[in-house]
Amino acid sequence: MVPESLRSVFSTLYYLSIWSIFSSASVFYIYCKLNCQKISIQQSIRVSLNKFADLLLWKTLQVVLIYTFIIPRLSFVTWAIMIENYSLEDALRRSWNLTRGYGWQIFGSYVAFALGARAATTLSSGLIAAAFGVSLTDLSQPASITDLPSVVAKVADLGLSLFLIQPISLMFYMLIFLYLLDVERQRLSLKSPAAFTTQTVE
Repeated sequence: MVPESLRSVFSTLYYLSIWSIFSSASVFYIYCKLNCQKISIQQSIRVSLNKFADLLLWKTLQVVLIYTFIIPRLSFVTWAIMIENYSLEDALRRSWNLTRGYGWQIFGSYVAFALGARAATTLSSGLIAAAFGVSLTDLSQPASITDLPSVVAKVADLGLSLFLIQPISLMFYMLIFLYLLDVERQRLSLKSPAAFTTQTVE
């Protein structure tokens, strides 16, 4: 069975190479056909291959921008919907405005927390595996119902993730959300006296 990390690498490589070539070739092929230009599938693929360097750079930039810029800025859509009672459209705008100027800090915080959580998860999984006499590989694969130690170890590992790692993760995100709300509140309180003073002078 292919490990999850290796599968993720293969998936990324597929997106950046094969999918990039064929999707771009499809764009070119459809455009030519709609404009009544003679083009074959092989020719469109050839054009895509000739522009592969530019396409690869753009696809890489897309991935980087999504993970470093867009995702951090839209991290608190759920919070805006659930806590502040925004609609989806307003929640998207709310999260984007709330995180303005803090995108890189949020991204860095996420990376640091993810690395720490990954290390803690690996350590806890190793301890559980050792306690029940199974390997880490056994924990990542479906367990046979007759293999009681593996089943119990997987249940314990899942329970630890659901009732410890996930709550800590949510609490971490909540603290960031509350911090941003506090920053916003302070910023608005500083603007209000200035606005009041301006109106008084006038």
